[in-house]
Amino acid sequence: SGTTYTVITAVSGILMGFWADRVNRKWSLVVMAFLWSSLTLGQSFAVNFVTILIPRILIEFCLSATFPLCFSLISDTFHPKFRARASAIYMLGLYLGVAMSSLSIIIVDSLGWRNTYRLISGLCYLSCL
Repeated sequence: SGTTYTVITAVSGILMGFWADRVNRKWSLVVMAFLWSSLTLGQSFAVNFVTILIPRILIEFCLSATFPLCFSLISDTFHPKFRARASAIYMLGLYLGVAMSSLSIIIVDSLGWRNTYRLISGLCYLSCL
């Protein structure tokens, strides 16, 4: 699914940039987080390749919206003098998240992959609050 993620991000990321300029960014980010949480939960009920591929494609579509939305929010919120630092902290979170994802291996061993998706989905729902 790495190729799928790359293609979806490349195409939808550009479209999401145009979209982010026209919507309420804060609420759009909440909606996208809620959608990807729901799609993550949906993956836990997958019964074959297609039923896990479609939610993953849609998750990447939602995630591709976060970059233009977040960078626009940073631009709206921070004085130009502090924008580079704010952007760097945002990007640090991305890489820390990737690093922490290796913990999912431990969780999968304990709970199984379906319950791991359910746990992650629950944590994502909390981020929407």
